[in-house]
Amino acid sequence: MIPRLRRPGRPWSLRGSLLRSLLLVLAALQFLWLILLSIILEPASREALETGLGDLRVLWMVEQSVVRDPDGGVALRPTPDLERYLADSPGLEIAVRMEEDRRVLDGPSPRLEALLRRVEMTPTSDQSLSIPTPDGRGFRYGTLQYGRSPAGPFILIATGNRFHWGDVPSLLYALAQGFGALVGPGLVMSVLALLLILRSTVRPIRRIAEEAAGLNLDTLNQRLSTEGLPRELLPLVEAVNGCLRRLDEGVAQQRLFIANAAHEMRTPVTVLSARIERMPEGPDRSLLARDVRRLATMVEQMLAIARLGEMRGRRLATVDAVDLVRGLIADYAPLVVDAGCAIRLEAPDGPQTLRCDPKALESAVGNLIDNALKVEPAGGEICVRVSRGVTIEVGDHGPGFTAEGRRRAFEPFWRGSTDPGSGLGLAIVREIAQLHGGEAEIVERPGPGATVRLRLPSEGPPATGRVMLA
Repeated sequence: MIPRLRRPGRPWSLRGSLLRSLLLVLAALQFLWLILLSIILEPASREALETGLGDLRVLWMVEQSVVRDPDGGVALRPTPDLERYLADSPGLEIAVRMEEDRRVLDGPSPRLEALLRRVEMTPTSDQSLSIPTPDGRGFRYGTLQYGRSPAGPFILIATGNRFHWGDVPSLLYALAQGFGALVGPGLVMSVLALLLILRSTVRPIRRIAEEAAGLNLDTLNQRLSTEGLPRELLPLVEAVNGCLRRLDEGVAQQRLFIANAAHEMRTPVTVLSARIERMPEGPDRSLLARDVRRLATMVEQMLAIARLGEMRGRRLATVDAVDLVRGLIADYAPLVVDAGCAIRLEAPDGPQTLRCDPKALESAVGNLIDNALKVEPAGGEICVRVSRGVTIEVGDHGPGFTAEGRRRAFEPFWRGSTDPGSGLGLAIVREIAQLHGGEAEIVERPGPGATVRLRLPSEGPPATGRVMLA
């Protein structure tokens, strides 16, 4: 392939490179074909070829040499270039006849001038002639050409010329003039055909790129399609699929490890909590109980993270959001009482059903209630509101979120300077909401405190969505 010229580090286009290479090859082949045609169509002799090619340059120099005198007459006054060319070509003979009055101009070849006076026709295009040699014993190749000068159009007859390397520019120019008429339409059609072919050729690459762009940590089980791919692309796509398979296996092992570790921690935490409950009342017991609750929350969050993305194609259940939230409030009631707070449920009459993974939704709402319980001041009241839609809001009267907090609250492991948590709760809530086709957001509200809203579609997640948490 023809080398590419591009800036270092700048991505290059495969389609553009192929198009440029093919066009250059096509143009070179067309040019060689024109030269071959000129050899085939001209008389089959070296003299004919050399004379014809050299006369192109002679005609251009003669066009600059035919001038009008101050008295109005026309004369052939060779330019320095023409004089040098005639000196370098001893056998070259030329004669010029003006088209307007058919007058033959005085020049370096009286013999050709006499011959030109006998030519009655006016050529409309360049023609080949057989001109008698000076000794009259044979003939040699000559040309009759039509030219234009500042003094008017004329006819040039030339013979005895030989090709010089200095004639190459004029040859290229002449071929280029005929190139457009002879080859131009075919070249345009060839370019259009090449564009269509290249577009069809790179279509599989674009399809693979679109498939790859849709991959993320939650879709590592998917593989790039190899259907309809050319053989040259199969090794690359198969290598990418192998990489995805290894990543999927590695992530699955990490999730399994985290899940096993969290399960192993559950029992010691439960035992520790039971032992603390048997301790006598006092400040130490309250502090230890609070710390154990935080530890238990972190264990549950570790389990939730381990299960994210594990559920593929899991069947969803139809759940009444009001009943689910009411059950969670009952579970958290002892903790709320111990914290010296209250919790209130606001919900419309009648069930608010949605299709979801119940365990996942319980985990999300439980995280919101747990976060509110951590910051609700003693004597305060946590409000849990279920609205039609389905929308679940949990509000507290704590310090609320700063501007940076509202912007970064859902980032994993981010927490405020006074937040004692792990920074995973809200990140898990948003992940659960998004996998159900919903969203989690912080609601602007007057006064102290914060409200986090969980919006879920009543019909469940999109067909391509995946829900997690067993």
